[in-house]
Amino acid sequence: MDLENLDKWAKIKGIKVLGTSDFTHPAWFKELREKLEPAEAGLYRLRNQSTKTKFSARPSPQFIEGSGSKDETRFILTAEISCIYSKNNRTR
Repeated sequence: MDLENLDKWAKIKGIKVLGTSDFTHPAWFKELREKLEPAEAGLYRLRNQSTKTKFSARPSPQFIEGSGSKDETRFILTAEISCIYSKNNRTR
């Protein structure tokens, strides 16, 4: 799992906002910091999106102008929780 493939498959499936999974993991958080940049409030996009082509040999004018695109996947930081606990020597 990496951000580039998450971005690719989000586009194929028509997903506009995607959770990052557990951003509290140190190695994953490092990758998120390296590869994501702020987009809108609380949302991030892959760095250098304005220079990438999107499933096309020719970038759209929005990419040429560097203004971003409504087709860019947005990422939101998410974490995982665990509701598992032990009580009376049993896992719940």
